[in-house]
Amino acid sequence: MPKVCGEPGNDDPRIARQRRRQALIKNRHIAAAYLDEQLKMFFQHVLIPLLGVHKYWYRYEWQERGSGHIHGFLWLKDAPNPDNINFDLLKKPDEDIPEDESEKIQQFVRYWDKIITASSPFPCEDDNMPLTGQHPCSIPRDNLQNTKQELADLINWVERHTKCMPGYCLMKRNVPGLAEPQPTCRFDYPMPLRAEAGIGLNSKGRLRFEPRRNDSLINTHNTAMLLGWRANIDIKPVLSKYAAIDYIAKYASKSEKQAPAFPEMLASVMESMEDAGLAQTACQKMLNRMLGERTYSAQETAHLLLSIPLVRASDNFKTLYIGVEGDFRELASQDTTDEDGINLNGEENRIALTVLRVYSRFSPNPEDDRYDDYCRTKVLLCHPFCDLNTIHDGNDQPWAELFARCRTSNHSHPKDTLRCWEDENRPADEDDKDEEIENPDVLAMDEEDWQAWARMRPNMDIPLYGRDDLGRRPLDDKWDIHASRARWRDINLLSTWIDEQKREAPQIQEHVPIIGINTLEPEQHVILNQYVSV
Repeated sequence: MPKVCGEPGNDDPRIARQRRRQALIKNRHIAAAYLDEQLKMFFQHVLIPLLGVHKYWYRYEWQERGSGHIHGFLWLKDAPNPDNINFDLLKKPDEDIPEDESEKIQQFVRYWDKIITASSPFPCEDDNMPLTGQHPCSIPRDNLQNTKQELADLINWVERHTKCMPGYCLMKRNVPGLAEPQPTCRFDYPMPLRAEAGIGLNSKGRLRFEPRRNDSLINTHNTAMLLGWRANIDIKPVLSKYAAIDYIAKYASKSEKQAPAFPEMLASVMESMEDAGLAQTACQKMLNRMLGERTYSAQETAHLLLSIPLVRASDNFKTLYIGVEGDFRELASQDTTDEDGINLNGEENRIALTVLRVYSRFSPNPEDDRYDDYCRTKVLLCHPFCDLNTIHDGNDQPWAELFARCRTSNHSHPKDTLRCWEDENRPADEDDKDEEIENPDVLAMDEEDWQAWARMRPNMDIPLYGRDDLGRRPLDDKWDIHASRARWRDINLLSTWIDEQKREAPQIQEHVPIIGINTLEPEQHVILNQYVSV
């Protein structure tokens, strides 16, 4: 957080940090607006000229404690198109790769080798070496010298995977040669060192770009971006549109930890309904409940109240309905472009492209009963017309026949958002069977414990507690030891009270059966003789 105006410069660093922390808590709307403006300036003055960005899409998100961060995609003008490269050839080491495909792969590697790295000017020699000194993100920019040592310190603080922990990155994953799933880092740390960049496989057998690396725990990053943003900022190339789609789908469908489970939510809806209730009513209540159970952090709330968009993109999105009866209707228009923000390529009046989301959506399966409706939608989207008769020979001509004729004539259709039969029948990647390892101490905490921990120890991970940690847990820290003193002014009264409770409590005589010594086993006799003289 930038220095607050009027803040004394000779304060104790701990007092200064506490003052800034309190200012952030009380002025979340300023932090939300600052993050948005800072990101737009970072795009305009760093990302676009550095990488040659010509399209972008990003979305704001917030961690459980409210820290804002951004996920997004960048389209670079000169980047090799991964759709034109058959990376699957690398999964077959016993087969020769054609020379033209090998050159495409090497060109891809050379391009990204100039942008992405996983190296440090002074790599850590000891993985357990603690981080000391002032946090590099808190150093005023006027005091920065941009030395290699400053870069190494920044990488060690914000770009290094320091510790694998349950509840964060440790997952139970099947390992070849072992019967039982093993705890594995879902980020695959530590990673092997590399003197040269290349394409490798992760622990799931999926392809990934591996940059030059001299530290097994450093995230992939861009040096100039890191120095400009001065906080964690990871970057990696997309090798396949299917991998990107799978990642987005799994990320978007991931439930929040504090949100109730779907079966529990559905059960509570059904209990509140009458026996004669309709399924449609149950679905409506379920959707309302899902919206109502959404967990919002205070920082996210401030972002929304300021009407800052959750999503920014260089293109627009429109939803269009194409009815079977021939009617067309625009359902919604979502303008995600930046009117006052990011200017791409120096074009003040750049015309944004429009992505159409078309409904109704039919199956591309030629055996499906509604396949003719699917073909009709494809033809109408890709062929300009003022009258349907100009592209349709007659009412009796099937749309599937017209679409087949269009494809055989090698007519080039622009990309659309409709389902594709070829994509849906491609060999699918193996489903993830990872099982998250929960931190038992985190599971035992309620929301109040989370808030207490975040307030007393900001920016620290939840530790695993043992017997030696009693007295240092958040539960112990918030326990008022003076409450019992106020109740028992004289400690001697406490022992008297215990004796009174014993006398008033009913005495229960337990029936203990008599066991004959001769019935004992030889091993039991040995133990008995050590304590009783027989």
